[in-house]
Amino acid sequence: MEIVKVYFLSGNDEDFKHILVDKSIKKHIEKTTKFLNYIFLEFASNTPDQVISYFVIKYSDYIKDFNQIIPDRTPVMFKDYTPKNYKSVDK
Repeated sequence: MEIVKVYFLSGNDEDFKHILVDKSIKKHIEKTTKFLNYIFLEFASNTPDQVISYFVIKYSDYIKDFNQIIPDRTPVMFKDYTPKNYKSVDK
């Protein structure tokens, strides 16, 4: 199984142009997806760790946690639902 590194960035279009033309990372970016003021960057699975480290250090201000945009909606037991086989402790 190949491990692919994906980063989610927010900023303005000028920031993305600057990132996408960076000679050190340009050849390692496999896919880009842009929308509004956001961009997804997917690096090739064979990208050296040095390139990823360089990218993270240089552009860390733009990197966002995906959960900040789309929150985790996983149901919470006993808050959102009660399991069918739950036996009350009071009985």
